[in-house]
Amino acid sequence: MANIPTTDVSGQQTITLGAIPQPFNWAKITINRSGTGGTHPWLNSLTSADTLGVFFEYSLDNGQSWKPTAAQTFGGGSQIVKGVTVPTTNEIGVGIGVPFPAGTQFRVTLTASTPLTFDGSATFG
Repeated sequence: MANIPTTDVSGQQTITLGAIPQPFNWAKITINRSGTGGTHPWLNSLTSADTLGVFFEYSLDNGQSWKPTAAQTFGGGSQIVKGVTVPTTNEIGVGIGVPFPAGTQFRVTLTASTPLTFDGSATFG
């Protein structure tokens, strides 16, 4: 697992994760919607009109070329189900049907409709 540090996003920002040293079958990015730190509000404290787009790509050639593999847009604000605020995280995962080879790199491009702060993690298995 690799931690994604507290990050402020205004507009578009790309985070490249280092090469994964062993083969793996799937990858997952977890975005924390609420937390502390940063200079902007966290996703749960925004309105449902505010969004964070997440575009996930991988590279098999040390970042020379990138292949799109998943995309998702998460809305701001918190949802309350039976008196409980959910979710506090969002996840986006990928698998390509065959193992990713050792040395595969991932990058995540984030597009925020309004400035926001988040942190998260990347998990490989």
